[in-house]
Amino acid sequence: MPAPGAEEQEPAITIAPKYAALLDQLPPLTASRLRALLADSSARREREISLLLSAEEYSLYEQLRESDAIQAHLQVFANQVQTTSPLHPEQQRALLLAKLNHSTAAQLLVLDPELDRANIPAMERAYARDLAAAGIDHHQRAFLDEVRPLLTAAQWSELLEFERVSIDDLLTPVIEDHSAVQPEAPISGADNP
Repeated sequence: MPAPGAEEQEPAITIAPKYAALLDQLPPLTASRLRALLADSSARREREISLLLSAEEYSLYEQLRESDAIQAHLQVFANQVQTTSPLHPEQQRALLLAKLNHSTAAQLLVLDPELDRANIPAMERAYARDLAAAGIDHHQRAFLDEVRPLLTAAQWSELLEFERVSIDDLLTPVIEDHSAVQPEAPISGADNP
């Protein structure tokens, strides 16, 4: 029983830190209810969460739910600049939201192993990957343009190089796959005896 005049505290619920960007912007009562729902693993949870949040908040929730790789990527960057030009929590949040807004299905297509197994001619597969790579480049530039005003010159320089290396690493298999593609020989009657 709490002491007279002391406020009763909620039991501590461990929530994945990936939802912090959403929880920080919600009113305390809504954030408290969302924390409780996130701790619940029942099937009804998603329905209750969708009823609790506005459409915009639920959209952010869905993005965050699937953002482990993006958050890990940005954490590597934050750790990299920690000693030279540390990011403030507001900057980290803004980077995350911008990265989520500019993430693209093209990244999934580039890495999709089904594309290799599909019954698609090699030239078409390479073309699909080239289009995906162009999409990634477009979204990458949009992300960098959005976050540039939020960072110091040193942070910007570090982010630019970090993202360049990350994109190069992502696209290297695509480039190697594309260079290995040989044009398919045309079928002609002259080759057949």
